[in-house]
Amino acid sequence: MDERGLSHDVPLLRRRRMLGLSGGTTVAVLAGSLSCEAAALVRSDIRRSFGTAKGVARGVPLTIDLRLAGAATGLPAAGLAVYLWHADRDGAYSLYSPGLTGENFLRGIQTTDHDGRVVFSSVFPGNGLIHYEIYPSVAQATKATGLLLSGRLPLQASPAYAYEGGAFGVVPSSVQGGPKVALTLGV
Repeated sequence: MDERGLSHDVPLLRRRRMLGLSGGTTVAVLAGSLSCEAAALVRSDIRRSFGTAKGVARGVPLTIDLRLAGAATGLPAAGLAVYLWHADRDGAYSLYSPGLTGENFLRGIQTTDHDGRVVFSSVFPGNGLIHYEIYPSVAQATKATGLLLSGRLPLQASPAYAYEGGAFGVVPSSVQGGPKVALTLGV
């Protein structure tokens, strides 16, 4: 299981030089003051690797819809940075698992909107877990400072899935368009 988080991932990306160029322009230039590594992680579709890594996570499509709200007030927590990562359909993690150390898919950062929401396009994780870290801002997330909340969200297999051989797989009567996850976290 990979619970290391952003403080380990960004330096690892930097060491492995998996960021490359995007249309001749470095991602850092596009993002202004953000580091190249962090800017590449800011994205909603986390199925593809970025930079020089070319892998794509295959599996059952999954929409991860998170809403952050104040624990005491229930009001939307806008402007927070959410770093989210999870395993592929086989339960392996990019960057860390054997055979995937050269990939960086299924990892991403987004800032919550005025409703406290972020939505990621992904695939169903083979181990049924989604890991997250929440920071006051993307700038702080990229430095792994000011961590507000971290944890993992266990997903329950829906009728569209069956547990077999240690990984979730599609049952022939799967739901069209893939499952959706809607979660509310108090921060």
